[in-house]
Amino acid sequence: MEDVAAAVEKQRQHIADIRDSLTNMHRELSAEAAKKRQQARDRRASKPAVQWKGPKRIVKALSDYVFEVQDLMAP
Repeated sequence: MEDVAAAVEKQRQHIADIRDSLTNMHRELSAEAAKKRQQARDRRASKPAVQWKGPKRIVKALSDYVFEVQDLMAP
């Protein structure tokens, strides 16, 4: 009976060790992934931020997304 109890306890300890190992591995990989993700974001230039000043009128559509505009207010 001692051998069975010892084997069961050894299995439980082995499973606990594997669980701890997987938890640590997940923690390390998550940290590394976050680091790589931040490095990739830092490498990319941010979009140019243009402050909209209006009102404006569309004079001509150059494409579906690009327009020539005219100020409606005097500068």
